[in-house]
Amino acid sequence: MPRYSVGHRFPAQEICLAPERVRQYLLAVGSESPLYHDDSKFAPPLAIAAWVLAGLIEAIGLPPGSVHATQEFAFMDSAAIGSTINAEAEVVQAAVRAGMDVIVVEIRAAHAGRPVLTGRSMLMMPTSEDKV
Repeated sequence: MPRYSVGHRFPAQEICLAPERVRQYLLAVGSESPLYHDDSKFAPPLAIAAWVLAGLIEAIGLPPGSVHATQEFAFMDSAAIGSTINAEAEVVQAAVRAGMDVIVVEIRAAHAGRPVLTGRSMLMMPTSEDKV
């Protein structure tokens, strides 16, 4: 049996799109897009995806030898700088393959009740005796 089973829900996340956090993201990725500079009012969609995914990975507590194998996102709406995103994640596939727990997690994030993004991420972790 894999470490996580289908239907397992990870703790909900609240992600504040604080101006300084957005600025640090833009610096880290070397963004020069005028869409997100010069008094932009919106956070980059990939920044939101990165923060949601980082929160998921922290909640899972990936052990050494883990691999973030794939990810896909669809973006439905923008989110204003200074707003808060609510995100949730649920295991939709789980298996054990070649000594690795393999899970696919569906991710959903919303702002003020409006969907901002959905996505899936596949994570592979060395099999463990400690199951959740």
